[in-house]
Amino acid sequence: MSMQGTTAENQAVSYDRVVKNRVKQDNPYSHLLNLVAIAEGSTVLDLGCGTGYIASFLAERVGPSGRVIAVDPDRERIEVAKVKVSAANVTFLEADGESFPEQEYDAVFCKVVMGSIENKLPVFNRVRQFLRPGGHFVLGVYLGLHPIFDEMSKLMGPEGERKINAMWHHVPVEVYEELAKSSGFVFTKKEEDELLYSYSSIDGVPENWFASTHGRF
Repeated sequence: MSMQGTTAENQAVSYDRVVKNRVKQDNPYSHLLNLVAIAEGSTVLDLGCGTGYIASFLAERVGPSGRVIAVDPDRERIEVAKVKVSAANVTFLEADGESFPEQEYDAVFCKVVMGSIENKLPVFNRVRQFLRPGGHFVLGVYLGLHPIFDEMSKLMGPEGERKINAMWHHVPVEVYEELAKSSGFVFTKKEEDELLYSYSSIDGVPENWFASTHGRF
């Protein structure tokens, strides 16, 4: 599969297709969503929402009287999400971990995006600032690149590998624990889950790579 000449919009469409097609589970993030109880009427922040995959499930949880604020710094992914998710209780905004709307949230969900943020502590502090007392920060993280993508980055040569490594900032779980404590959080649960990927053809692998790197590679 050739990715030459593709646009940022295409990478967002590719990303949405990859998220839906690469996993074997019907809702691969149900484990993450079930870590805390979300009451109807809650206001929830989806931090790093991508094309709205988790936001659509959160909208069902909070119900018509609740609200989901879904933010992502990738404008093209936000535009795809707006078209795909029609729930009236979801608002999609172009923003990141240091610029999301300043209001009180009952829960904040952050799926895998923390691995692309180099300076994580300001994000933890900001989430803590706007999380209501007793609220939950649910964080899903990869602890490193999948071996196949690690090998793909090496095939790009030293310069390509350097650029890829500059995009992602995965750290051990102990670092996340320390960040949480430093920003005033208390751990209530820490669990591991396996996310199973499946591709209908070999073309799915480079498409995943293209989409996951925002069309840069």
